Amino acid sequence: ISMLVVAFITAAMITVMSAFNGIDDLVKTLFANFDPPLTVVPVEGKVFADSLVVDQVLLSIEGIQGIGRVIEEDAWLRFSDHNAVATIKGIDDTGLELSPIRNMIYDGEFLLNRDSVSYAVAGLGVRSELYMPLSEFMPTVVHVNAPVRGRKFSRDKEQAFNSRNIEVSGIFS
Repeated sequence: ISMLVVAFITAAMITVMSAFNGIDDLVKTLFANFDPPLTVVPVEGKVFADSLVVDQVLLSIEGIQGIGRVIEEDAWLRFSDHNAVATIKGIDDTGLELSPIRNMIYDGEFLLNRDSVSYAVAGLGVRSELYMPLSEFMPTVVHVNAPVRGRKFSRDKEQAFNSRNIEVSGIFS
């Protein structure tokens, strides 16, 4: 009986481990479109000066097509009576050229700025969490609260967040 119990537990462990391995591969393929093959990040903190990154050295590496600078932060989003926490990303023009996101527009259009007005392109999951409609006739405006770097929430509750309304131009999936 004890051998059967050990065999059953071993088989269950193998099944669970195989499932997790499959989920890991699935997640990697889903996010492969957004994650570049090479990422330069600081050892400490979230940002570093552009002067520390030597573009010519990176571009001399075989296979590097270009360098796109991205900054990302978790933010609290609010639309109507619905809230969500999401990762927002700011990306420079070179990064946009290298990104396949323009081909992944599900609804609306890919528009980040026009006439000195900034727009956002939201993910389908964020749209679902916030119950956002997207219509040509009615702009979808999302309120974004992002933490200010270096400020402690416990001390500066009123000034701990940058707050801004931004219009959503499209949804990607």
